Amino acid sequence: MQFRTIMTVMLVSGASLLAACGDSSDKESRSGMDTREVTKQSTPQTPSLDQRFEATAPAQFSAKTSEPAEAETSIAKKPAEVEAANTTVAVASGQSLYSTCMGCHGATGSGGVGPQLTGKTKDFLVERMKAYRAGEQVGPMTAMMAPMVSGMTDEQIDRVVDYILTF
Repeated sequence: MQFRTIMTVMLVSGASLLAACGDSSDKESRSGMDTREVTKQSTPQTPSLDQRFEATAPAQFSAKTSEPAEAETSIAKKPAEVEAANTTVAVASGQSLYSTCMGCHGATGSGGVGPQLTGKTKDFLVERMKAYRAGEQVGPMTAMMAPMVSGMTDEQIDRVVDYILTF
């Protein structure tokens, strides 16, 4: 007898629990909308070329002037600053050339699939790139590097190496 009573109580309470699960007076839960707030995590930003240029270039080259005649005479008078501007342009074009290198060597030359480039001398980097371009077997990644530099001129190699040296 006690067994039947216990079973009856369990069946009734179970049925009432199941009925309560499906019955909700909260309209938001029935609508199926997720009302949780999503926050976007901030990601660190690498400085743009403009920001790097403004931080390293002389003020004369980063400031905009409304008098072109004044700018032309001041550049003509200061050949050292002209050389600095030419170097800055070379580094900027080196950055665009380096964009194909990032996949293996990383955005800052720290390595990855390819070896680390930071800390190497200009002569070492130029010699290696010219050896790859000439088709010489330099290391285990020669097959990957040779096509990357095969169409580069000496000037382009110098520019990309100058950019690598800014890391």
